Amino acid sequence: MENIICVPLEKYEGIGTGGENEHTWKITSVIGEGVSGTVWQACSTITPSLQARDTTSSKYVLKYIPLEHASWRPGGGSKDTDGVNRRLERKREKSKAVIKKEIGIQQAIAKFDMAVPIIDSWFCETGGVIIMRSLKQTVESLLKEYKSDYVRHLIIGVCLGMVAKLQRFKYYHGDAHLSNIMVDYSDEDEKLALEAETDEKKRYSLYKYKYYFIDFGRSGNFPESDAEIKGDYVGILSGLTKLAHNDDSFLPMIVFLRTYISSFTNPIFPKE
Repeated sequence: MENIICVPLEKYEGIGTGGENEHTWKITSVIGEGVSGTVWQACSTITPSLQARDTTSSKYVLKYIPLEHASWRPGGGSKDTDGVNRRLERKREKSKAVIKKEIGIQQAIAKFDMAVPIIDSWFCETGGVIIMRSLKQTVESLLKEYKSDYVRHLIIGVCLGMVAKLQRFKYYHGDAHLSNIMVDYSDEDEKLALEAETDEKKRYSLYKYKYYFIDFGRSGNFPESDAEIKGDYVGILSGLTKLAHNDDSFLPMIVFLRTYISSFTNPIFPKE
């Protein structure tokens, strides 16, 4: 926690007034661990320059991705120490490249409206930081809210369509379980949906959910291998299998998705 709090201060120290990044980020609470780092709820003191770029929300997520060999420090020393430092520096640069790749892929997928844009990012001594707008809830939690098979199939259908669209644009997510796909909606639409009748089809339509992938630490370009092509579909299947452990009404959807994946060559199924 101590290292993470100092990260924004390190970035903005001495920036002066009038600059584009004249604001600070404040961590409010931890959300959880992603595949490549820790995710925190954050808020910002927004200047007009930032407000012009993002007027949709005042709530943000700060993802902190630690660098490998973060204990390395530049400086002099013995000949052997210098050699060790050079090797560690090369490894740290490789680690930075991995983080830059994650940032680049998320920004690219955001252009297809399947990820939220990164508002800010930077490196400090111990890791990399990504700032983005927060989203309302995961698809996993959304599926638990609806009992209608019709609505559940709609939700899973959107997720499968996102995977197919991602691959058409020559990307794969690499970790597309149901907590790495999230939905967002406006406060106004939520109010209308909550005031609606108990009919789940109507309530789902009133929310006007927008779906987004998150956490691109295992993502890549040009899926070619069997695992890369089918892995994201299997991730969704694994998420449904997890839900079925406590709610067997999800079993028909699992059968449907297994059949769908079976249309691929040499299907891969998770162990149950």
